[in-house]
Amino acid sequence: MDRGLQLKDEATGQTYPLDQEAMVLGRTSPGYPVDPGFVHIDNDTVSRRHAELAWSPAGFLLVNLSTTNPIRINGHQLESCVLKAGDRLELGECVLQLVSTRITLQARPALRVRFGEQVFPISGYTVAIGGPGGKAERWYDQEILIDGLEPQSLRLAWKDIAGRYELSYSGRATRPVQITRLKGELEWLALLPTDRPGGVRPGDRIRVGETEFQLF
Repeated sequence: MDRGLQLKDEATGQTYPLDQEAMVLGRTSPGYPVDPGFVHIDNDTVSRRHAELAWSPAGFLLVNLSTTNPIRINGHQLESCVLKAGDRLELGECVLQLVSTRITLQARPALRVRFGEQVFPISGYTVAIGGPGGKAERWYDQEILIDGLEPQSLRLAWKDIAGRYELSYSGRATRPVQITRLKGELEWLALLPTDRPGGVRPGDRIRVGETEFQLF
């Protein structure tokens, strides 16, 4: 079975091909034998049998198998859901994205961050934006340090399927994040959702408390 779909770990970049009609997502001990349909996720926050994926005419149906460890799809806690390319799955603290190897991906445009007189070119696919200090809690391609922000408070990521950059809280931010965008002669203002990423693009101004930086 090859439907061109796979799960991609957003933190590590590891991919898991979905090449079986039915699969179980979970965690095992090192060296423990697993069945061919078992997708082993090396993350302590993932349950041993966390979720099941089964192919149906509508697509892959994801069902939660854990009674104590919920799953989230695109930020919403669900017991079951038919997945589509681009969906984000949260199993514990592990975030996986369903990607298709058969979709023509859009080229990643050049993007920079301007903070005062400082300019930071974006070179990574997953970028931590935050203040100096603190202990890194997860791996990123790149880290941008901006005075006035909490360490690693925001996450900027390029999403191949959506063809855009997305901004989200990394778990450390405690202040609302405001996005300002110019549309024609009008300014559009919105707060970044706390439960899911928000799409951003060049020209957007990001304000956290009294600290503001711009994407361009």
